[in-house]
Amino acid sequence: RSARISWSLPQPAAVTIQYRAEEESWASNGRNVTVGQWTSWHVMTGLFPYYTYAVRLMAHNDLGVSEPSQVHVFTTLEEAPTGAPRNVRVAAGSPYSLQVTWSSPDPLLTHGPLRGYTIVVRRQNIEGHLTYITRPVTTVS
Repeated sequence: RSARISWSLPQPAAVTIQYRAEEESWASNGRNVTVGQWTSWHVMTGLFPYYTYAVRLMAHNDLGVSEPSQVHVFTTLEEAPTGAPRNVRVAAGSPYSLQVTWSSPDPLLTHGPLRGYTIVVRRQNIEGHLTYITRPVTTVS
């Protein structure tokens, strides 16, 4: 999970890149990366999926540091969820059905909008053979 940022300067200068989650403050949560004066791009790594970041740049030389650039906001790409549904409960609905209820995964582990769930049931017959039955569930509430 990464993002490439590039810039141009009127003359060579080292650059400090500051970035943070959009809802965080620069003072307490801004992360700094300094790159050399002949560099015009940097790849920020270790970012979270489907997360909105704010980034700004400051040029500096032997005499000091510039004011920060305008803030640019970007969102990383979504990924498959890594969190499982929580509070899963199964009850007999009838002799031929089950009622399955659950809570959504931890929001920090969904990595994008949830589009549905898949329920997999393992059924064992008299001979002991297992059959997997898969049913998509598209209602997300």
